[in-house]
Amino acid sequence: RSGCSGCVPMPGRRRPGEIELPSGVNPVPRNRYSCSLVSEKNPAMLHQLFTIIEDRKANPITGSYTARLFAAGEDEIVKKVGEEAVEVILAVKGQGDERVIAEVADLFYHTLVLLAARGLTLAQVEAELERRHVRARAES
Repeated sequence: RSGCSGCVPMPGRRRPGEIELPSGVNPVPRNRYSCSLVSEKNPAMLHQLFTIIEDRKANPITGSYTARLFAAGEDEIVKKVGEEAVEVILAVKGQGDERVIAEVADLFYHTLVLLAARGLTLAQVEAELERRHVRARAES
């Protein structure tokens, strides 16, 4: 983590939009992509976020929104996924592209929390998408 100003700044000195990675999670090295977890240049962002979510499930941190969601249970998490899906629709229908992006990010986050709560993984979703892609290519 040393030298990474995007993921783990000086203690207590995070900039808006930065998050601190849990112990054992390494940022993507700067020489490959970017270690900023909010960079579109980081194709591993969803995996890093999912790793953080799983860490919050296993090691709840007082005050962590993710830990509060896990403590509230699956019904509350499902409710949030539904709310975020509706917010994506509302954003698309008149709130502008920046709002659409923000709401889709919220939906992705809450969906990842739901996966973790159920003991499922992002890799399983990716495998299903790949299976569908291969099947669609074979059918065309």
